[in-house]
Amino acid sequence: MITIQNLCVGFGRRLVLEGIHLHVARGEWIAVVGKNGCGKTTLLRTICALTRPQAGTVLVAGTCVQRMAALTRARTLAMVPQRPPTLPPLTALDVVLLGRFAHSGPFRAPSRHDRAVAESCLAETGAARLAHRLAPTLSAGELSRVLLAQALAQETPILLLDEPAAHLDPSWAITVLGILAKRHQKGQTIVLVAHDINGAALYCPRFVALDRGRVAYDGPTRDFFTANRLRDLYGTPFHLLRHPVADVPQALPLPVSADHAPVH
Repeated sequence: MITIQNLCVGFGRRLVLEGIHLHVARGEWIAVVGKNGCGKTTLLRTICALTRPQAGTVLVAGTCVQRMAALTRARTLAMVPQRPPTLPPLTALDVVLLGRFAHSGPFRAPSRHDRAVAESCLAETGAARLAHRLAPTLSAGELSRVLLAQALAQETPILLLDEPAAHLDPSWAITVLGILAKRHQKGQTIVLVAHDINGAALYCPRFVALDRGRVAYDGPTRDFFTANRLRDLYGTPFHLLRHPVADVPQALPLPVSADHAPVH
């Protein structure tokens, strides 16, 4: 579904991604993890053609994503950004309806079906009560739910998410992962950027770790969780354990003294 070959992305003279090779099969769910600044967001933006690579290719369903028509991309890829954009004074429902333009076109009024899909997605993300609130009045967490609903309403085979639960409380953060799990069961391909490796481990069968713009690990989630790998990747020691209910690996960062601060 997504094939990345020798991808290099930079800004000025600084390379953010270098020599990335990655394949995501149709219907797969992967978590992209790593320290801040390692290139996770840049990778997502390059997959959906918001950032142009200096070298290499990104193929989506066998087509170079940079050469896709905008409408074709919109029908294939939906992205939830980490930082909510500044939105005009639209209602939350109207924001979600923007995701339907991929199907109805930007110059046609939303159909009854479009509205039904948008309202259903708002309900799915727990944001139905926000439908008639103006977007600029929403909190960061509320807006995150609305933007997730917008991406779901786009009804694409591929869903890209950059920390979709970053502004949500723990109960809704895990609910978001549950929503994605249901979408994954229906065959949607999901690429999730996650700082919460423990939450991601509950659902994602495959982890891809970036370190200084390169792939440092790509494989089963269960094999990602080793003390040495986590220390090398994040620059701080971890205690490993099993989740008491889900029986999947988890990692807790260990407290460090002022004399032994984490490596940055």
